[in-house]
Amino acid sequence: MKMYASFPSKAEGVAWDLMEALDNYCKKKGSRSFELIPRLSKEKVNPARWNETWIEKTLLSYNAAEVKRMWCCGPPVMNETFDRQLMDMRTRIDAKQMISPYVIELL
Repeated sequence: MKMYASFPSKAEGVAWDLMEALDNYCKKKGSRSFELIPRLSKEKVNPARWNETWIEKTLLSYNAAEVKRMWCCGPPVMNETFDRQLMDMRTRIDAKQMISPYVIELL
């Protein structure tokens, strides 16, 4: 499972300590069951904006058939951008290349 989480800083991140602890635990144990992919804009951690271009490039980098669950957590404006881009991609891209809408959750 991959958890994309975008916040201004760790201190402002909802459940940041929990996500970070689980990510560290899985890395320590060699487990691939959880991976945290953070964006912390104030702390310059993956500072690139998660805009339409980034979202499309990132989603298409996965083998759609292999993705079982994807969670995306961030401020409302980021979730809205993500949702709009998913809808746009579905009008242009073959469904076989797309991650099923039933496995993506915007939080």
